[in-house]
Amino acid sequence: MKIIALDFDGVLCDGLLEYFQASWYTYCQVWNPDSQKPPEDLAQKFYPLRPVIETGWEMPVLVRALIL
Repeated sequence: MKIIALDFDGVLCDGLLEYFQASWYTYCQVWNPDSQKPPEDLAQKFYPLRPVIETGWEMPVLVRALIL
C-alpha cells in the first residue's frame, strides 16, 4: 500500500480567514472580551504571524498576545 501525504494548508488552499475566525471564537470563549467583534486591525496583525504557529492551540494565544 502506498500513502501519499500532501501539505494542504497554504499549498492547496488559503485557510487564513478560517484560522482567524476560529481563533477569535476561541479567544472569546476563554477570555470573554467586552465585544464579540474583533478589533478592526487584528486580522491584519494576525495573518503575517501565521507561520510561527506550530499547532492549533497556539492561535488563540497569539490573538491574546496581539490584543495585549
